[in-house]
Amino acid sequence: MRITPERTIEVSLKDKNITSAWDTDPGVVRTGLQHIVFVVDGKANIITTIVNGKLCDGGRYRVTGWSWFDPEINNVSGTGNFSIMPDFNGELKEIRIYNRYLTTSEAIGNYRAEFSNFK
Repeated sequence: MRITPERTIEVSLKDKNITSAWDTDPGVVRTGLQHIVFVVDGKANIITTIVNGKLCDGGRYRVTGWSWFDPEINNVSGTGNFSIMPDFNGELKEIRIYNRYLTTSEAIGNYRAEFSNFK
């Protein structure tokens, strides 16, 4: 996981041979407490992003808010190493890795349940 030069948050999936990456829509990440969800559907080979309870739909930057990731990646189970870019200057309050993909409505529901007291 890293912050890109465009100030998006990017996640990379990697097995022994292949790397596939996806990032949030530009402009949706701001300073302060954030709720960012990358949903990786290993059956359909699709990755989507939900930031602060809103599906990243691509806006004017992309045709779609989802992307295919390389179907040759053999394992996206989260059993490998997790790393954050070496020069990350921030704080992660919590990271969750599920043993299945979440639906968009589940990710939005998690945001609403966790952040309803902060509005």
